[in-house]
Amino acid sequence: MNPLHCCLLSFFLVTATGCHPVNGDYTTPVSPIQQIKQEENLGQLFTIEGKIVKIVPLLNSQAYQIQDNSGSIWVVVGDKLQFNPGQTVKLQGILKYQNITIEGEDWGEFYLEILENSSASPGKR
Repeated sequence: MNPLHCCLLSFFLVTATGCHPVNGDYTTPVSPIQQIKQEENLGQLFTIEGKIVKIVPLLNSQAYQIQDNSGSIWVVVGDKLQFNPGQTVKLQGILKYQNITIEGEDWGEFYLEILENSSASPGKR
């Protein structure tokens, strides 16, 4: 990821608010990350499972890039949940998209929003 893309991603993740409660109850089956990243899925609840590959600290929250065998996605969580690189986790959240247009080109990203009072379970190893 180039530095500009990383800065823009950090900016939109800082402004992310309004998440869905999880509290450990996974009401949806685990979905492959690449399959959920579709415009028609925006606003829907998804459960994902994967490995933490990147961390971006934000104001009052954290952003984690989670990767499974199909792809990767950013997940925004409050300060309550703390993960480490390489850790495998299972999380549930609402799919969102942040449009970032630069010189007419869309640099936006799909991401999952997780509530601050949510819990996470360890993923399969």
